[in-house]
Amino acid sequence: MSVEESWGKIERWIAQLRHNGSGLTVILPPGFTLLSVEDILEKRATWLKYAAPDDCNLAEGDKPFLVPFAALSVIQLLVDIRTGRIGEWDIEQGFFWERDPLWRSFISALGFVGDLLASPPPWIAVLPGDDEWEVTDRHPDLPGTLVWTEDPVD
Repeated sequence: MSVEESWGKIERWIAQLRHNGSGLTVILPPGFTLLSVEDILEKRATWLKYAAPDDCNLAEGDKPFLVPFAALSVIQLLVDIRTGRIGEWDIEQGFFWERDPLWRSFISALGFVGDLLASPPPWIAVLPGDDEWEVTDRHPDLPGTLVWTEDPVD
């Protein structure tokens, strides 16, 4: 499944501009929002300046090709623009490549969400570590957005 097809499925459930982030709408489990172009530029500059120079988990030759695309608080997901492979970075743990198949590439992560949202609700996903998460677009406190939760939604 292509990124375009995955996005088509996701867009049936959200009303965001797909080329400029997802705002406060969580797209990727367990709570990652997609960054806007402005946020990508800002976070990449910060990452390159403060994090990338000293990160022993990352080959020097890979650094220019990693671009942040999603965030959950201070945790960022970065994509290798050559391969689509996803890595994770935060200020305390540094950078590491995701090992779970769900996160093996940007395409696989979007495909996972798109396939889930194209199926009939309730949308239950088994995430890394065999945790079951439910996603809903009918959360009482955040109507009209996607919410991932470990607790069943009534």
